[in-house]
Amino acid sequence: MAVTRAVAERLKHLGAELRCTEPMPDIVQTSACEGAKWADFAVVFGGDGTILRFSHAAAVHQLPILGINCGNLGYMAELNGEDPNQLQRLFSGDYDVEERMMLTARVVRNEQEIFRADCLNDAVVSYGQLPHLVSFELSERGQAYASYNADGMIFSTPTGSTAYSLSAGGPIVDPVLKAILATPVCAHSLTARPTVFSADAQLSLRVCAQKKGEAYLTFDGEQNYLLQTGDVIEISKSPLVTRLIRFSHAPFGTVLSAKLNYN
Repeated sequence: MAVTRAVAERLKHLGAELRCTEPMPDIVQTSACEGAKWADFAVVFGGDGTILRFSHAAAVHQLPILGINCGNLGYMAELNGEDPNQLQRLFSGDYDVEERMMLTARVVRNEQEIFRADCLNDAVVSYGQLPHLVSFELSERGQAYASYNADGMIFSTPTGSTAYSLSAGGPIVDPVLKAILATPVCAHSLTARPTVFSADAQLSLRVCAQKKGEAYLTFDGEQNYLLQTGDVIEISKSPLVTRLIRFSHAPFGTVLSAKLNYN
């Protein structure tokens, strides 16, 4: 909270009109969706999870996000809590806006769309509390690609390539690229491997067999949707993008090494 107060005071001093999604003295409280409608930019405090939760509302209203890391990793955040002096660059235009691709996932049941959502990191098909193998069939534009017996399947953006997909053995992809990653989770196979598809790919994953009522589609680790055997999950590039404010021009490899201790 001390970091939030310090940043708020600095922004006020620079002439900003503030709204806050959490109660703060002398600042009007608003919801994320309402705030995103009128703001010029959003300052998000926390870790990557906080940015993920706000990303959809920001993307709908084309609102740039400045992430200030108050968590552990802060891979998507641009500043740490001790860098409030950088904030003046927001008012002089001395920054870049980096666009991050998002995914749209649709659940189709009996040829009818019954659910749709967008995500910045990943859409994951998996079991709930108890892991069991699920049989999947993956297709691209209606053509069969591969079958899997696995604990789940991760569809991620390049931004999400350093999240759950990485833990499951998926590749690291520069987040400014446009691609869709399909990473099986603990596949019972010697040949099942992660695949990088083009951003224009139209992917379909059919749930062929499962224990009834236990498989879920999860978006960015937050929102769940219960699946049934026979459901088809359609994955494609979203028309929405997440816009992240960048002050630094450090190469991707430098950021990766600093954030993930990658060497």
